[in-house]
Amino acid sequence: MRIMKRSFRFLTASMLLVALAGCRQGESIKEVSQYTSEIKDINIPDDVKIIGFGEATHGNIEF
Repeated sequence: MRIMKRSFRFLTASMLLVALAGCRQGESIKEVSQYTSEIKDINIPDDVKIIGFGEATHGNIEF
C-alpha cells in the first residue's frame, strides 16, 4: 500500500510538472504573413494525392 501511495504521488507530481512546463509564454512572430498563405494561393499539381493525418487517425489500424 505504501508503494502505491508513493507511485501515485510521483505520477501526480510528474503530470503537474509536465503540464506547467508547457504553460510558458512563447515569443510572438512579428511577420506572420511570410509563413502563411491563403488556400486560394496554393497550387497543387493534378498528379498529387493529399492524405490528411490528424487526431481522427489516432488508434486507427485501417490504413
